[in-house]
Amino acid sequence: MILWGLAGHIDHGKTSIVRALTGIDTDRLPEEKKRGMTTDLGFAWMELGKGEKIGLLDVPGHEQYVSHVVEGLYGCDAALLVVAADDGWMPQTEEHFQIIRLLDIKHVLVALNKSDTVNPEVLAEKTEDIRKRLAIFGYDAIQIIPVSGKTGEGISDLAKAIKEVSLAVAERPDIGNPRLSCDRVFSVHGSGLIVTGTVQHGMFKVGEEINIWPGMKTGRIRKIECFGESCSGAGPGSRAGINITGIDSAEIHRGSLITRRDPPESDTVDIMVRMIPGEDLRKGDVRIYFETLSVLGRIVPLDDKATNEEGIPAQLILKDKVSAYIGERCILRDTSRHATIGGGVVLHHCASRIRKTDRKTVAERLRKMLPLDPRRVIMEETAVRGSLLVKDLPWTVFSDEMMCDEIHSLVKERVLVKSGEKVFMAGVIEDAEKQIKTYLKDTEKNVPIATLRSALQLDDEIFDDVLSAMISRKEIESDEKGVRRIGVTDDLTPEKAEVARKIIKLLRESSGPVLLADILSKISGSRDTVYYLRNHGKIIELTDTFFVEENRFKDMKRFVTQTIQTKGQLSIQDLASEFSLSRRPAVAVLTKFDQLFITQRRDNVRVAGKAFCVEKKD
Repeated sequence: MILWGLAGHIDHGKTSIVRALTGIDTDRLPEEKKRGMTTDLGFAWMELGKGEKIGLLDVPGHEQYVSHVVEGLYGCDAALLVVAADDGWMPQTEEHFQIIRLLDIKHVLVALNKSDTVNPEVLAEKTEDIRKRLAIFGYDAIQIIPVSGKTGEGISDLAKAIKEVSLAVAERPDIGNPRLSCDRVFSVHGSGLIVTGTVQHGMFKVGEEINIWPGMKTGRIRKIECFGESCSGAGPGSRAGINITGIDSAEIHRGSLITRRDPPESDTVDIMVRMIPGEDLRKGDVRIYFETLSVLGRIVPLDDKATNEEGIPAQLILKDKVSAYIGERCILRDTSRHATIGGGVVLHHCASRIRKTDRKTVAERLRKMLPLDPRRVIMEETAVRGSLLVKDLPWTVFSDEMMCDEIHSLVKERVLVKSGEKVFMAGVIEDAEKQIKTYLKDTEKNVPIATLRSALQLDDEIFDDVLSAMISRKEIESDEKGVRRIGVTDDLTPEKAEVARKIIKLLRESSGPVLLADILSKISGSRDTVYYLRNHGKIIELTDTFFVEENRFKDMKRFVTQTIQTKGQLSIQDLASEFSLSRRPAVAVLTKFDQLFITQRRDNVRVAGKAFCVEKKD
């Protein structure tokens, strides 16, 4: 099915044109009939031929209902822009056209309605004005067809043009990952819960189990209707009404997402922005539209020198989570002026917040992702994540089959390396070997494998593969006590044992972490013993070559976790004050907790990380 979205200023006759084309009145609500004004989405259809149909999605023209315009136009293959010949191009005409452009809808027709109300000179003048406005944005080849929804004049020409354009629209691919963003949710007596929306990326079938986001509730499809008739399934581009069982009406709403598998969710999304001419990125809140869902958030530009022509790399910090996918289009609206200011394409759907010092680097990476294709997505996701699990690929506009084929090609080309079910960037193996050798070269003793794994923070599969390979090549040795360089034993001589006692005494008596250089200057010949104690967990190595005694480290960990549990966050000053530390060692301690995922940095404070667990006193 080819889906057309209608757009245009209020009272320019979108609904009357749909009625003239199809015989269907899309104003279904009593309020709409009473006021003579469309306030919600309406749907009709016409025959394309050979059993195919064309869907027509009518949207409101009033500026109060622009959110419904975005919801309706999202997912459309083509757009019919309705302009009244007596009024010409109006404010909502402009805004609706910009939304069409920002959603990258390339197939567009213009219906110059009410052409029977003006003389030929005015009609020619309005036609030329519209043509010039469209040409600015590269839509110079669009047909402008004079019509009258009231008399029927020109409607047959418009219907013919719609069918010709529809035949030129490429069929939407079925990538096997169907989703429907709900634009209506209601109940019907005797049937139960009904949702409507445009199916994307795959086919839903009667009887199959589905997931509802947010909340990840599970339901089942009882019935599907397309064009007012029951059908066994609804594929990409279909306007569908789906009857769902097993879900309470309170658990689903406009903006909810129906999927076959659990979708990702995040409150941080990286996008490439393009602003409407005359608009700029604002510091205050904006409303961002993803399909039929809208959320408040702020835009963080990543490169102040980026131009609108090339695209502005930016990060969206959202007040609620969304379930976006790579390649999805979004619309940005100013909340104070109630105006559309720009749009974007999603490049990272589950992003990490970016520090100011890293913004330009990330901006350059985002630029390299465009134009989007499976190879660029795989390369970027692998680099950002460190690895990519083949069984859990990112949600994109591409099929998993296409992504897997590209992974196979990249592995064959030695751009990526595969280990188990994961792929890594080429060079990861060599880097892992280098890290293991560097860690072991500073010690004359065994290093427990668990200690080495925790210290290096490598991916488990890479760590295991590299370690096994190095042992088999006899580059290192291993036994039940751990791993070591060739020829290393695991016993401290009496002299080294005395040095170890002095090191631990020094660290226990210090107010905080001690630099390696200070240890070496105070205890001669202690370097090997420092690393022996580190490898056996007696002392902890922090960043900037600081070391701290294990029990003092446990005390700090206990304070950090209990403070975050109580206050929700912890600052550098909180830790420094509690343990009488200067800023540098305090930062080293917190950075270590970040590396262990006990904490994570958010702006200038620490919050709970993935491995957060409140420490209790022994």
